[in-house]
Amino acid sequence: MNSKQLSKGVRAAVSKFESSLKEGKTPARYRMAMKKIVCAHCGADQFLKGNISNLTGGIMASGRSSGLHSLVCVGCSRMELFAAEPTKDETEV
Repeated sequence: MNSKQLSKGVRAAVSKFESSLKEGKTPARYRMAMKKIVCAHCGADQFLKGNISNLTGGIMASGRSSGLHSLVCVGCSRMELFAAEPTKDETEV
């Protein structure tokens, strides 16, 4: 994946985040490797989830599928990207 493809994917993910908020989608808490995910910028723990693999062409330089999963913080809109899919945290309400 080159920088143009990544940039295009990030722009599309941000656009998807904005439309998700307008559609009233509910944010959720997530975990990765048994740890609660919190925003590195504002400390919030609620995110909207997305997948940007088909937005970036789906292929990394290694030839493997990019499969990038995004979480966008509802507090400050910081985007976190994960190679593995984060799991929804059902332990907290």
